[in-house]
Amino acid sequence: MAKGAPKSRIERVFLGWRQFALPAAVHCLFERVTTQQLTDFSGYTLVVPGGRARRRLHELLVAEGERRNVAFFPPQVMTAGQLPEELYRPRRPFADELVQQLAWTEAVKKTDRSLLARIVRNPSGTAASMSSADWLMLGRILQRQYRELAADGLSFADVAEKGVDVPTFQEADRWQALAMVQETYLRLLDELGLWDQQTARLVAVRHRECHTDRRLVLVGTVDLNRTIRQMLDQVDDRVTALIYAPHELSERFDAHGCIRDDVWNETGIDLSDDAIVVADGPADQARAVMLTLDEFDGKYAAADITLGIPDEAIIPHLQRAAYDLGLRVRWGPGRPIQETAPFQLLARTAAFLESEATAEFAELARHPDFEVFVCQHGAPSGWLSELDRYRAERLPGRLSDSSFEGDSVPAGLVAAWTTTAKLLHEFMSGRRPMSQWSSPILDLLLAVYGDQQRDPEHEQHRQILRACRALDDALMQFDYIPAPLDHPVTGAEAIRLVLQRCSSVRVPPPSDPEAIEMVGWLELTLDDAPALVVTTFNEGYVPQSMNADLFLPDTIRHRLGMEDNI
Repeated sequence: MAKGAPKSRIERVFLGWRQFALPAAVHCLFERVTTQQLTDFSGYTLVVPGGRARRRLHELLVAEGERRNVAFFPPQVMTAGQLPEELYRPRRPFADELVQQLAWTEAVKKTDRSLLARIVRNPSGTAASMSSADWLMLGRILQRQYRELAADGLSFADVAEKGVDVPTFQEADRWQALAMVQETYLRLLDELGLWDQQTARLVAVRHRECHTDRRLVLVGTVDLNRTIRQMLDQVDDRVTALIYAPHELSERFDAHGCIRDDVWNETGIDLSDDAIVVADGPADQARAVMLTLDEFDGKYAAADITLGIPDEAIIPHLQRAAYDLGLRVRWGPGRPIQETAPFQLLARTAAFLESEATAEFAELARHPDFEVFVCQHGAPSGWLSELDRYRAERLPGRLSDSSFEGDSVPAGLVAAWTTTAKLLHEFMSGRRPMSQWSSPILDLLLAVYGDQQRDPEHEQHRQILRACRALDDALMQFDYIPAPLDHPVTGAEAIRLVLQRCSSVRVPPPSDPEAIEMVGWLELTLDDAPALVVTTFNEGYVPQSMNADLFLPDTIRHRLGMEDNI
């Protein structure tokens, strides 16, 4: 706590280590709230770090209510990321993710070229040579950078001001220019009658607008960002922090129940050598995990075992090793949408539209669902072989209708190209406003996937359905692009923007009570399985190193109090 700051009224409750964190939290809450035969949490909001903990806490609360045989009114349970908007009243509708990116892009494009040169030092090109895709990518970079800073209560101007205290800081002119872009961005949203969510939170903190009538209980939220902490400070008489540690370690946690890095960095870990298994690569680690599971000798059911995953790269190795032994493992977040067939179809389509290259058409042609579609619309089953021979004999660099004229072109290849040209004809019609691309992209997906029956219980079909739903959600944002931001782009650029908007989506697997759960490193503290095997327990993964930052090197991040590798 800063010197001279008022003492926080947040109540800290230490749960100890005799139970797992979530069961201990549930026991504590019931002991505090239950009166006679009634447990009324209806006025409570429980805040947890992530979605998995939220679901598990719900389960444990219901189970405890049934065990105690009391009338039970459940609380509201949410993640820390959902909490801020519960603590203030937004004055305007929020701009969605796409509109924010487009507004940042527009703000950069409106920036004086001399200022822009301070932001993007690109000796090989100028603003005049930047494509729409380049501008959109720059807008996205600034959007992410601003969001990270705002989460810690900072702006671009703050970086320019505080960076001068770092001897190696030579970027003041860049950050001053970025501060001007930020002003333009906020002015654009203001003219549209919209609000940036991160800015709204900072305004609520600055004007002390945070309030709540509910009782807030923080459950294991040991890594809250600075903005959320500042919001909680304004309602601190309504906040209880449940901390998973014994009271004698209270000095290792701050007033919000978050860990104090300066103290924990000096704390040793009492880890027995017997608990450590040394293995070389991912495949060796996977085998070591299977040997460890075998040593359990049936003591634990699958639901009682958790595999800790600091590095996702090991997951395929674990899946293969488990399959070989007749075991099932489950990675809750699921596959990245980039690995699904609909996403790949759009990505390959965009690549071909951008270049019209024979090689890119061959990649698109080999997409399994595209190949099926073409064959269903008149091309013979051997047309891919005809394409390979055609490429080998003629070596065409780019494809067009004229590439398939003449008697020497195989009929099957002509039929395949005709079907392709008909499918993609709208995308070859030049530029149009972004909002006008949602229907053609959706029509493309419907043409390839819409006529086929999909069984939600079939894993491949389920992934296609979930991916199409995510892409449709991204396309819906196109319908709400404000006219001042709805600039013309090519079909390929529109597809790329859709893919970018849903790139963080994952397709989770179905629940499987017989599978061993694989859980990310940050979720392990609140996991309550009695048996735990942690993989990749190596420096660089525990804790995870940050990737190099284009704008904020570690020295500046450290000075600003942000997460860094120092």
